[in-house]
Amino acid sequence: MTPGRERLDALTGLRFLAAIGVVAFHYWHDQLNFMGRLPFVVAGFSGVSLFFVLSGFVLGYNYLDRAKTIRPLAFYWARFARIYPVYILGAVVAGAYIWRHEGGLVAVPQFFFSLPLVQAWMGKRALDGNGVGWSLSVEALFYAIFPVIALRFAKLDSRGAMRAVLWSSAVALVPQLVACVVAVPHTGLNTNDDLGSLFKFFPLFHVPEFTAGVALARYQSLRRKEEPVWRSDVLFLAGIGAVWLLAATPWKLPWPLMFTGGLVLPFCLVIHALSSRLGFFVRVLGSKPMILLGESSYALYILHVPIFWYFSRYLPNPRYVALLAVVLSVVVFLFFERPMRNWLMRLQSKVTGPAAQPAAVAEPQPI
Repeated sequence: MTPGRERLDALTGLRFLAAIGVVAFHYWHDQLNFMGRLPFVVAGFSGVSLFFVLSGFVLGYNYLDRAKTIRPLAFYWARFARIYPVYILGAVVAGAYIWRHEGGLVAVPQFFFSLPLVQAWMGKRALDGNGVGWSLSVEALFYAIFPVIALRFAKLDSRGAMRAVLWSSAVALVPQLVACVVAVPHTGLNTNDDLGSLFKFFPLFHVPEFTAGVALARYQSLRRKEEPVWRSDVLFLAGIGAVWLLAATPWKLPWPLMFTGGLVLPFCLVIHALSSRLGFFVRVLGSKPMILLGESSYALYILHVPIFWYFSRYLPNPRYVALLAVVLSVVVFLFFERPMRNWLMRLQSKVTGPAAQPAAVAEPQPI
């Protein structure tokens, strides 16, 4: 753990809310029933954007105060150990299903194409194999650039950090505003066609979401003023209310802005509120059950689509498949993900010495 850093367990619990939102969208969004009309389902896919912002915040919170001492190779190995074992598990499970139903000529190329984490750069091929893996391709870019940008963000004062949050939020909107002009008039709804895939998945379009989180972490680290307990709850509700208004009401944003950029500031408000360590929602999301669910949220995200493929024929009600996915994700975290990560980190430490692997926040996994 970084010296002097406190754990922000509520952000770990927030990971589960983001992941279960994506699960709900994938399981219910095409159903014309009560569940399909719930705001949590309608806006569920925006959890991807939340995870990108949260990823930047947590890396910034853990590393910016020692940006000059980050060893890139050790940093990259730590990221590999954290994301790749479950990513490969998801690719194998999805590939086996695709092989069975579409044949090896489809499954094998998709599987090997997904291994180097480049699919998000390839338009519609971003969804090959276990389609949700596209966000790992985006996160790989974040990890690649972080040791470099950390040097710059570590020099910002509080005003500069807040300006960086606002500028990142504004820049994130630019390609999506273009999408509203060139894509929405032709496709209308959220789509994965050629234009939709470009604006949804292209990694460079998501970098400002990540940098907004990094800048927010810098701003947070420079604030020393004690805040009243109620302020955290008010800010959290304001952030959630803004997300609801912009993503799940008749006045909601067009799909490109919901998917990328349009919710960055409300998400920053939520993260800022939960990192205060005070308040009702901090206690709820930082409780032991929520911490376990949050730590299991990466496995939930990576595996929830293959789980639906395998079990939806036996459990026609999606809520039972969702419950099964949550249970299996906890099992995978406890008996596969965490042991594999620890083993890989021990292996790395034998070769190069201990990596800088802080535990001040249980790091969010991309969804």
